[in-house]
Amino acid sequence: MLRGTLGVLFGSLILLGCTGAIRLQPLPADHPANPAAAEAPMPPPSQTLREGPETNSESPDASPSEHPMDHDHEGAVYTCSMHPEVEASAPGRCPECGMTLKQRMEP
Repeated sequence: MLRGTLGVLFGSLILLGCTGAIRLQPLPADHPANPAAAEAPMPPPSQTLREGPETNSESPDASPSEHPMDHDHEGAVYTCSMHPEVEASAPGRCPECGMTLKQRMEP
């Protein structure tokens, strides 16, 4: 009997302690978790995968001797490595993902 009474008393104290000690404060209007807060501005696009002038092999000022494809481009087919269905007759960028189109090497 004493064991049951102590269990109920101990359980009641735990429940009362949990509910009485924490008082939630309202969130400020500019807090991100507040549903009424304004939407955050979009961050600038990442520059990580963009080719800079120092790494751009397609730059117009590159001399013919340092151009990686120093041969005739006539009749060449350029394709995206991620979207092989994309084909172009000149170097450029994939319209689906923006990757640089590579010349398809015929076996």
